[in-house]
Amino acid sequence: MSRKRGFFDSWHDPDLLASRAQVSALPSLELAEIPLNDVLKCRRKDEKGQLMSQCRYCKYLCDVLDAMFPHWVPDWEQGYDTTPRKLILMIRQGHPLVVCCINFEYDASWAHSRVDIELYHEYGTNFESADGVPTIGPSLPRFSGGSTDEARAFFEKCFSRCMAEHELCRADHLGPHSQPTRLVYIGDGDLKLCDGFGANRVEYAALSHCWGGSTIVVLTENELPKMKDHILMDSLPATFKDAISVARSLDISYIWIDSSCIVQDSEADWQKESAMMGEVYRNAVIVIVAASSPNSHIGFLGDRGSEWASRAVPFRRTDGTVMPIVARRRHMLAVGLDQGLKEPPLTRSWATLRRIGPLYTRAWAFQEMFLATRSLHFTPGGLVFECKTHRQCEGALPPFPSTAEGTLGDMTAEEKWRIIVNAYTHRRLTFDKDRLVAISGIASLMQRERGDEYLAGLWKSSLAVDLLWHTMPGSEGEPLTFPQYVAPSWSWASVDRGVVWNPLRNPKALMQLLGARCVPKEPSLNPLGQVTVGSIAVQGHLLQCRIRYDVGERAHLAYFVRANGKRSGERWFMPDGLLICEAQSGGRSSHGTDDTTYVRRPKPKEGYPLADFDGLAWFLCVVKTAWTNYNHVGLLLRRLPIQNFETFERLGCVSNLGSEWYDCGMEQKLFLS
Repeated sequence: MSRKRGFFDSWHDPDLLASRAQVSALPSLELAEIPLNDVLKCRRKDEKGQLMSQCRYCKYLCDVLDAMFPHWVPDWEQGYDTTPRKLILMIRQGHPLVVCCINFEYDASWAHSRVDIELYHEYGTNFESADGVPTIGPSLPRFSGGSTDEARAFFEKCFSRCMAEHELCRADHLGPHSQPTRLVYIGDGDLKLCDGFGANRVEYAALSHCWGGSTIVVLTENELPKMKDHILMDSLPATFKDAISVARSLDISYIWIDSSCIVQDSEADWQKESAMMGEVYRNAVIVIVAASSPNSHIGFLGDRGSEWASRAVPFRRTDGTVMPIVARRRHMLAVGLDQGLKEPPLTRSWATLRRIGPLYTRAWAFQEMFLATRSLHFTPGGLVFECKTHRQCEGALPPFPSTAEGTLGDMTAEEKWRIIVNAYTHRRLTFDKDRLVAISGIASLMQRERGDEYLAGLWKSSLAVDLLWHTMPGSEGEPLTFPQYVAPSWSWASVDRGVVWNPLRNPKALMQLLGARCVPKEPSLNPLGQVTVGSIAVQGHLLQCRIRYDVGERAHLAYFVRANGKRSGERWFMPDGLLICEAQSGGRSSHGTDDTTYVRRPKPKEGYPLADFDGLAWFLCVVKTAWTNYNHVGLLLRRLPIQNFETFERLGCVSNLGSEWYDCGMEQKLFLS
């Protein structure tokens, strides 16, 4: 079977060249990290009492910031807020001008908070594009909330047009489909829980929502007979009521809601249904995304907060005429100008760009949206209809950005999976044990496509590169392991942090996989879910090395001592969270070292002194790339005190190493656990 071309391999494909030409046809400009002090010179005076700048555009930017962030200047200039602030302008002819505002609002969950403001003139108004007027395109007004007649007309039209016209979306629903075990009937008459669909195919909506808040009525073994008879609408929380209202507007008679369709006090039913959850969302005719609701008791169809209101910020030309420009927050952060009308999934920006709303921080919701053929997002600031063909946002004018996969380049199955994991691991879970379960639906779909063996979040055929994940920056000062066993240390699922892979070009494996074993907790119900144990056996060059931690620099550095006693150069690396160093039991290692200290991952809530250290570790060289790329890349390991076995656990990934890190190692067989 021929290997599918990767992103770089397909760069010069004629179809993709034509696609990129279409994207770049409109003049575009991005002004990155505009210094705020330079902008404010239009309001500051010099020693002579003269304004330091007469720039009309800087004055206008200040007017926009005044309208959107009323206290931005006093708090910043008086020292109440010392966070560095930045502005980025995204300008594209015929489109609203986007002002990305970095650190203008506090967000505890992000190191650098971001609010995007779009400047536009209302579609149909007499807006003269003349010299001296910023390049600003038209847009439509937004609705005051999701329950208005205009909002319902919007999502009803989006849904019906997709069902009737979108070939890609219709093709996604062809072929045999499994039906959910249970669905809630919401058609004429009383609500009730239904089951026993068998081969009978019914159209249903599925709800993606945040749990939380006070207790809600859920399906239990005791409630099952009652809910099959009827469900009182008044007993349901606001989010469920809103979802039913939306589904009825779309003439859908059934809905799937997890708490109402999975028996919550049955571990066996939960294991069975959680394994099927990916198929439930994939086969739904539409997924209703309650993005703005932090819990089940807060609905998503009400009026929006005042921060989402549009504000008139007119621009005055040199001749005194006033141009009617409107400012408002974007309910989706802007993508880079390299995409424009092409916004397919499985790109770097798709994986890392933050959407606005509490649901987008939840890990379970990731696969619910990813697998959906169609999804209707009720975000805090607007409606977004997204399908396999395009994305249509409330207030936007056509043409709408294409979401068809591959429009910016082909990707291998391996590349796709790593981007999926990158996006997924940035989200939070209530229960650590769900780390692998909450992505098992996507894993099942990928396994059918790849025909490969799944190993606790990695794949056997691409294991060498899959092993080379590393955590996102900022995690080196805190332990990232879980209180209970979730996954083997070589799996990204073993750490509570977002992970990413470096873009290795033409990597050559320098280790050999001898065997792999992962034992699922529920092999008959969800073989790609929780695991109880996992290990891999490999043969490769193993080198005794050392890890030094510098508290002042918060830097982990790896080096080794050559046979002549001289130290190699130190190489910075990203550890798998905080590492500690302690005395080693058992005396000399099997490799003859007299070292009495070793580096390891700490356990959660374990007391540890934060101090400089220099301890024993091991380096396994995994792949080699060109020296201009990442050169030699491998894993830093801790040798476990297990008798008669060379067994190691992972400490981190290190790259950009010279050939001596490989040449000075000894080839041997070992186990990674």
